[in-house]
Formats: sequence, C-alpha cells, structure tokens
Amino acid sequence: MKNRLLLLLLTLLPMVASADKSGGCGANLTYTYIESTHTLTISGSGSMANYNGWENDAPWYSYGSEIINIIIEDGVTSIGAFAFADCSGLTSVTIPNSVTNIVHHAFSRCNSLTSITIPNSVTSIGDYAFFNCDGMTSITIPNSVTSIGEEAFWACRGLTSITIPSSVTSIGERAFMDCKDLTSIVVESGNTNYDSRENCNAIIETASNTLVLGCMNSFIPSTVTRIEENAFSDCDRLTSITIPGSVTNIGEHAFWACRGLTSIVVESGNTNYDSRENCNAIIETASNTLIQGCMNSFIPSTVTTIGQSAFNACFGLTSITIPESVTNIGDDAFDSCRGLTSITIPNSVTSIGDYAFWDCRGLTSVTIGNSVTSIGEVAFAGCSGLTDFNCFAENVPDTQIYAFASSNIENATLHVPAPSINKYSNTEPWKNFKEIVALTDQELSIGGVSKDNIPVGARYTIGGQRTNKNTKGLNIVHMSDGTMKKVVIK
Repeated sequence: MKNRLLLLLLTLLPMVASADKSGGCGANLTYTYIESTHTLTISGSGSMANYNGWENDAPWYSYGSEIINIIIEDGVTSIGAFAFADCSGLTSVTIPNSVTNIVHHAFSRCNSLTSITIPNSVTSIGDYAFFNCDGMTSITIPNSVTSIGEEAFWACRGLTSITIPSSVTSIGERAFMDCKDLTSIVVESGNTNYDSRENCNAIIETASNTLVLGCMNSFIPSTVTRIEENAFSDCDRLTSITIPGSVTNIGEHAFWACRGLTSIVVESGNTNYDSRENCNAIIETASNTLIQGCMNSFIPSTVTTIGQSAFNACFGLTSITIPESVTNIGDDAFDSCRGLTSITIPNSVTSIGDYAFWDCRGLTSVTIGNSVTSIGEVAFAGCSGLTDFNCFAENVPDTQIYAFASSNIENATLHVPAPSINKYSNTEPWKNFKEIVALTDQELSIGGVSKDNIPVGARYTIGGQRTNKNTKGLNIVHMSDGTMKKVVIK
C-alpha cells in the first residue's frame, strides 16, 4: 500500500510543478498562463487593470521574464498600465481589433520584442508604452492612431525607420528619443498637424514650423523657425548640421549627446545665432553664449558663457582653450568629455555649473583661475584619473560637498596659494585631497602658448591671450632663460 501511495505521489509531482496559473486582471477579464508553452492569455471583455510599476503588482510579474507569448483575445478594449513591463523574454504579442488604447508603460523594457503589429482599432499609444524595447527593429503605427505619448518609443535603439500616419494629431515630448539607428522618418501626406517637407527625414509641426524629431540623415529646411528640445538628442551618427537663417529658437538639449558631430554651421543671415570665425559651434548672438559645440569646435574670444550641455558627451574632444572672455561655465557643459586630459579655466570665470565636468574620466590635470567663487554639484565627479588640481583662488570657492565624488582626490595633489593652504585644509570637500601644497613658479606651457614662438618677456593670461601688462592673478611669462613661468600678481 505504501509503495502504491509513493508511486502516485511521484506521478503527481510533475503536474504540480508545471501547474497553470490563472486569475483576474480586470473587472471582466481573466488571465491564464501555460508554463509548458510560456504563453499568457488575456480573456473576457473591457479594460485591463492598471498596475503600479513601482510595486510590481501585475499578477504575473514574478514570472514575467519567462513569458514568451502573449495572446490578448477579442473583447479586451485597453492594455493596462505596466501590464507587461519587464517581460524581458517576450517575443510575440497578439493584439485584437477590439483594443483601442495602449496605456502608459504597457510594454516598457520588453527587450526581446523585435516587432509588434498594432491593429487599426488603436487610437492612443500611451506615455512610455514601448520605452526601452531596445530589441525592436520595426513598428507599424496604423492610420487609426491619433496620439503618441511622451517617450512612447524612447530607446527603441533597433528601429531604423518610422512612418507617422496622417491620422496623428499629437506627438509627446521625446517620443522617439535615443532611437540611435533611425535613418528614415516620414510623415504621410494628408497629415494636417505634421509634415516631412522637402523629404527632410524629420518630423515638423506644420503650424509652428518646429522641427520636433530628426535623425542621422535629416536636414533642416529653410522654413523651420524652431528646433524642439531634444530633437536630435542621442543621435550618435549625426556628423554635420546646418542651421538655416530662418531658425529663431533652439530648445535645450536639441543636439544633446550627438557624439559623432564634426561640423556645425549657422548660415549667414541668421539674426539669432551664428558660427563666428568658423568656430564649428552654435553661438547665441545676443548673449554671446556658446550653446552647442562638437569635437572640432574652438571657443571664440567674444564668447562670455559656455551654455548648458554645450559639449555634453563629446567623446572626440581631446583639448579645448577657454578664452579670458568667458565668465560662466554652465551646467553639464563638458559632461562626459572623456577624451579631455587637461583643462585650464581662466581668471575671468567666476562660476562652474553643476555636472560641468562630470565623468571626464580622462582628466589628469585641472587648473582654475583666481576668480572662481562657486563650483556646482558634482562638477568634477567621476574624474577618476585626476592627479593634480591647481586652484589660484585665495578664497576657497563655495563648493558642493560632492563636487569631487569618485574623482580619486584621495590620491591627488591640490595646489593652492600658500597663504590659503590652511583654509583649504579645513574645508569640505577640498580637505580630502591626499596633499595640499603651495603653488610654485614651476615651468609651464599653458593655454596654447608655446615658448618657441613668443618673444622674451611676453606675458599671457591663463587663457592664452597676449597682454602688455601684468594682470592681477595668474600670468604666464616667457623668461630670459627661455622658460615659461607661472607668476601670481597680487
């Protein structure tokens, strides 16, 4: 008898281990999961429940990574918020013609999903609906869709082309941001809100003449007046851009992290922006603010501000001279410029913004002039190669406590004016440098000034500009013995 019971239990064990899972997922909806086929089926009528992505409360979330197939049966009208988020193994989805709404985050981070067919019944694709589906290579948006939500397809990095149907009346911010492989963008003729005039490979809001999305093959038509925020953000393969004379406004981060840019030109006749002196950059004319640079840019001596994110993630930038005209370095200005090995910030600069040199991991040497009064949050954080930091400010700049986080300062030397050593030694975060020593008249070639091409006795500012007199603060002087000396004039 005992042997028979044992045999019966052993027979039932596989059935228990592979038992199907089921339950409710909406007022009139149920789900069934078949483990043997890794298939989740949604049945019934009406809208799916909306779930909380922070609480991971979708009933199948605990085994979501095992789901390969999802079948949504006819009768379902809405796919709920976070319904299938993080189903990382999902490769196949069937959506019936009864569905009219794909709610926010419905398929976010479904990394194995390469394509999906959205039926002609769907009118709305919600915010983040396909966020970070980085395996997706194709998507067809049907002519029934009227709205595409904010960041709906952000980081769908495998997408190479998108077509916006004539029915679409609303496209949310950053809807296709970080779709790095996009080569073709088309708006169907007949769309009254958006267009791709002149086959420009971009989406333009017709009424406002605003370019809202571009790609590596885009050009900006001469009728465009505004470039939207993040229009070209993370467009790695964009190599050149020409701003026509018609453009009067460029939104923040319009060309953020366009790492491949080698050429930037503003057409003559533009009254709001310029590329003076063929500087390979965009300068806001009225404010003399450089708002966008690239690996081949130089900063003209008339620029007063380096704007927010101006050189962000410009990996190919290996050196840059900041002229004495600059007084402010904006937030994120050189964020992630990993090719920079040294930087000299002239006496004219008074403030260095948040994240200004964050993650410049190639930086080994930084020199700051005597006028800096504030250094922003994590301004030099992540500069893991830092060995020497020269600061000529006698008064310790107001510095955020994490300004040097993860920047190896525990093994680096801080050079400051001799009378100020005690101040720096007792002030966070400066006191955390391994050594704090007095600045000396060490031999130095700085800011592009070479001792081989200047007359004896010539003086230069820290930014490399020739001067006929001693300037208060740091001066570079060509001595009679042929050396270059760093001289502090009080």
